[in-house]
Amino acid sequence: MQLNKEHLLNEYHEFRERARAEAARNRLEKSLQLLSYAALIAWQYPVLFHFSDDELERQLDGIAGKLLQADRPEPGPGIPGRVVLYAGQLIDSGALTEQYLHYFLENGYQVLVVVPSAENTRLGSKTVSLIASSPGAELFIPRSKRLTARIPEIHRRICAYNPQYCFLHFLQNDVTGYCVFSQIRNPKRYYIVHNDHTFWIGKGCADYFLEFRKFGYLLSRDRRRIPADRLRVLPFYPINNQVPFRGLPFDREGKIVGVSGAHLYKYLLDPGLRYFHTIKTLLREYPDFVFCLCGHGEGIERIRRIFSDGDVADRFFFLGRRDDFHALIGETDILFESYPLKGALTILYAIDQHKPFVGIANRSTGCIQEFFDLQNYREPEDFTEFLAEARQLIGDPDCRRRKAELFSGLEYNKSAFTAGLTRILTGNTAPQPYNEPLEIDDDAFLREYLMMPGAKASLLRSKLFILKQAIGIRERIACSMQLSGEQHHSPGLKEIMRILVLLILGR
Repeated sequence: MQLNKEHLLNEYHEFRERARAEAARNRLEKSLQLLSYAALIAWQYPVLFHFSDDELERQLDGIAGKLLQADRPEPGPGIPGRVVLYAGQLIDSGALTEQYLHYFLENGYQVLVVVPSAENTRLGSKTVSLIASSPGAELFIPRSKRLTARIPEIHRRICAYNPQYCFLHFLQNDVTGYCVFSQIRNPKRYYIVHNDHTFWIGKGCADYFLEFRKFGYLLSRDRRRIPADRLRVLPFYPINNQVPFRGLPFDREGKIVGVSGAHLYKYLLDPGLRYFHTIKTLLREYPDFVFCLCGHGEGIERIRRIFSDGDVADRFFFLGRRDDFHALIGETDILFESYPLKGALTILYAIDQHKPFVGIANRSTGCIQEFFDLQNYREPEDFTEFLAEARQLIGDPDCRRRKAELFSGLEYNKSAFTAGLTRILTGNTAPQPYNEPLEIDDDAFLREYLMMPGAKASLLRSKLFILKQAIGIRERIACSMQLSGEQHHSPGLKEIMRILVLLILGR
């Protein structure tokens, strides 16, 4: 198996068509699983020019129509002040669920929060507690395990709740959410776009789409072909989870502390890890400079090796996943953006804490001046410019102060978000003033994902997990053997037998 655009497109279309055949035989559970996997391919690898697929969504419409025939009628005109907030998953201080939930609770709405499975709340314990302790909120998780039973169960609960508005915060391949809301017409449906640079399903199940920046607006308008009058731009803000600062594993006195944070795959998309070699150069040039990396995922040992030399080894620290990240930013001096893939939320923590940041523009997903629609700043476009700006920030406290002040007036804060969402709900919005065309280098963008270490194994693992009951044992065994090969070992007889048993049991 060679991971390239041709293979991924073939795999995508093959499983989409297999899903069609299964639906024709009324095997709807298998069809949904196959469509979920096809959507995952397009989500994880940008191979579709339109970053959406109307045909795949039409297939989901057909399945939803069959599953929900007995669940008519749909919700009525809606009880004023009631909102359904559907969240594909709950992650504390991650994605955008909390920003919308806080708005509804603080503005007197009653909220039914729907999550498609209990497993998808595992990383959101604080959000679950907030819902449980709020008189106007309720959490609904369907009991059904099968998708074909879960969809009608969620639909019935929403119909009984009879909301005025529905807000949809999907995972990008969320076939459950799509089927539920594609059959709901009366309440206005607002789709929260939190990954604007990736494929997602949802065009056919919402009335309005809430983008958080200009790039997402242009991508939805020009590629996804969503009419401009259905697009809204609502900048978000970072959640301060009030977790106290947990400290640093070194003496902070007299140090200039830089920090970067993201899922590690965002750095590993560059196989040469040039970003960390550049950080190593800065550590050698500035003896008082210390660099901290926060994050999770595979690949940290490759990064650690870059800093293993004696002259910098004691000034690189991997802090893992920090639940006090907001407080941590406030205790450091400079935020270093992730590279080559940016994290839109991370820089907002720096702005909120009045800290300067530095990064490198990404040809595929934009730059800081576009993100914030700035006229008085140009982000570094290569490593030479990045080094120059980083040197200024490390060496000059006045430069750090001026850079922080440059971004201090931006409306990426809670009060601006509240005012913006109120305008959207009351229909008091003006057309977006974005007339320029979208600029994106599709080939370069895809290359970043294809070169990521472990990309092939990641896809195979996802395939096995999603399709464990939708494909035959022979195909599952072949996929498992490929996965073993990608993990650089040949399975022995004992492991092969273990795989066989698990596959036969569908685990």
